[in-house]
Amino acid sequence: MVAPAMKRRYLNTLLAIAVLAVMWVGFTYLDKRKSRGAAKTESKPAEKLLALDSGHIQAFTLKARDGATFTCRRESGKWMLSAPATQPSNPLPADQSAVSSFLSSLTTANLDEVVDPRPSNLKDYGLDPPAETVEVSSDSKPQQSTLILGDETPTGSGLYAKVAGNPRLVTLASYLKSSLEKSLLDLRDKRA
Repeated sequence: MVAPAMKRRYLNTLLAIAVLAVMWVGFTYLDKRKSRGAAKTESKPAEKLLALDSGHIQAFTLKARDGATFTCRRESGKWMLSAPATQPSNPLPADQSAVSSFLSSLTTANLDEVVDPRPSNLKDYGLDPPAETVEVSSDSKPQQSTLILGDETPTGSGLYAKVAGNPRLVTLASYLKSSLEKSLLDLRDKRA
């Protein structure tokens, strides 16, 4: 017969082994589940919102919900701003780095998710009238692209958007709101 002290030690050892085995099975299960989720994420590449290269963009026009409109054009390799208040023959110099940053955000923006493939009421998403419209002219295809920006999502984690000519309503990452909603003052060269 086994002494009670030995029996207790034996049971404690068996219990410790059982706990370790359960923990090992749990960690293995979670690790496999996590790697399957990562594989699903990696298998679907992020979809670009606009198929544009910033080097080919020749001009863009920003129209805000309040009616403020201005155009930024590439002239002799430099970005220049024109608005209804300025003469077309006397454009304002643009802040080259601010325009470059804006175009980088515009051309690298990926859509987060498709909210509705054919929305029936754009007002519900702040797209009628839009918060901002970005019209882009390029020397490559597509030559004209229009991005329509709406309100933030209810959680504030995204921004509703739509590309003209495409019926889909999508969301963008919320940080793009500050990157894409620019005013004339945001993009003009303050040194001039």
